[in-house]
Amino acid sequence: MEESSIDRVVATNYASGLTFKPSGGSGADILTMKTRKTLSLMRIGTWNVRTLYQSGKFDNLLIEMESLKTDILGISETRWTESGSTRRRNYTMIYSGGQEHEHGVGIVLKNNIAKCMIGYWPVNERIIMCKIQAKPFNIVIIHAYTLTADHSDEEIETFYENLDMTIKQVKLFSWETSTRK
Repeated sequence: MEESSIDRVVATNYASGLTFKPSGGSGADILTMKTRKTLSLMRIGTWNVRTLYQSGKFDNLLIEMESLKTDILGISETRWTESGSTRRRNYTMIYSGGQEHEHGVGIVLKNNIAKCMIGYWPVNERIIMCKIQAKPFNIVIIHAYTLTADHSDEEIETFYENLDMTIKQVKLFSWETSTRK
């Protein structure tokens, strides 16, 4: 795997893809993944894990993902510091945290999906984004761990400004890609 980092953007170079077809009604959370002429369902979920900072918690999370056959899982309150990625078992986790063991978000992907990842963006300790190469178009996943009402209005406003800026980046990346062709 070849990696490059530009302005907190981590890009990975992989040469494979997923086929994206929404199923069900609006807001459906099942994608179709075409692999070697077979179709399978992709399960995507979110989970507030409360902490992965204790020994064995990450392994327990992966065991649960395996038992529930979850392909992609957005996780909140990891309590991991800094940002980065780690591989364990059949999964890759990208994560973003602060300086203290508070908050923290991550996205756990099965390795067959992680190898399709174009890059990921650790925005802050509450927002992370990744882009997955797929057909007929790429998939962008934004996982956000929002503030509760007991935070100040200023903190909540800042969170939503950061989230809005992240969503606008998705639109910018899409436009830049289409104009380069």
